[in-house]
Amino acid sequence: MSTTDNKKVLLIGATGFIGHEAAIILRQQNFIVYGLARSTEKAQLLLKDEIIPILHTTSDMNYLDSIVTLNITHVIDLSGTPTSTPQIAQKLVAIKTSTGYQVGFIYISGAWVHGNDNVNTVDEHHFAKDGQVKPLVSWRPALEQQLLSYKDDLPTIIVRPGLLYGKNSPILAVFFSQVVQAVIKNDSTDINLPINKDLVTSWIHVTDLGRFLTKVIQKFELYNSSTFDLPIFDVTHESFSAPEFVTQSAKDLGFKGNINFLGEPTAEENIFLNGFNTSIIVNNKRARALLDWEPTLDLKHHTDFYIKPWAAANNKEYIEYYLAQ
Repeated sequence: MSTTDNKKVLLIGATGFIGHEAAIILRQQNFIVYGLARSTEKAQLLLKDEIIPILHTTSDMNYLDSIVTLNITHVIDLSGTPTSTPQIAQKLVAIKTSTGYQVGFIYISGAWVHGNDNVNTVDEHHFAKDGQVKPLVSWRPALEQQLLSYKDDLPTIIVRPGLLYGKNSPILAVFFSQVVQAVIKNDSTDINLPINKDLVTSWIHVTDLGRFLTKVIQKFELYNSSTFDLPIFDVTHESFSAPEFVTQSAKDLGFKGNINFLGEPTAEENIFLNGFNTSIIVNNKRARALLDWEPTLDLKHHTDFYIKPWAAANNKEYIEYYLAQ
């Protein structure tokens, strides 16, 4: 099959951590991949990986008009804000209404919409009650339902990944930025982290998520909102104690002191860190069974393999320490 016979995918957020990895994997699977770029520098970043940039530097949604002339079949939204996704969806619905051209829509949400629970395992049939979801993402459950309501004009699949690790994951900085600095300075003073001592986190490698998205596109016709009752998929691989993970990984990094877990701040004090302290244990059986997908990369038993390279890639001063080990 030639690339001209393949599906054409537009990634909104293609220059970000998740989107760029997903775009590369889709391209490796012979999809024709377009990516939204906000500058010529970002366009160059995409081009070097054979991703076709759509340059758009304003805040309007007019760039989406090109899906018709480009024959784009699927749009993946990784924009991650409560305002951009509704605007994108409404524009795609308007295009369908005015031209008859319809795309498949894939929205990247997140597992935190299940709410905070470090005891019970949840899956796609679990919907958090009002007040259970922390303020950082409290808008997402309603947004998910809004997207699903467009099923006649905008067939949709919602993907809910856990915390993303691998490569240069920005999430790991929450746990380890202080640790890396202490190792560089040979400082064994105790480190205090604003993390609950009973926090349980669910994880997925960014490459495994990219592979999952290829499955979503390949089986889109079977499992989207216009043909399937629950077109939502929780995508994680493993769930475990965050403090145990941090403590072991800090030792792997070379930290010789103790780490104290002080508990979460309030949303008023720090809305991000408050949301970050969402405990979640996710069952991924449905994603594996229906999409014929298996995560292959393991964090819990290979922390040393992932954390040291992450620290070296994100801190030049740590590279010398890392290479000397």
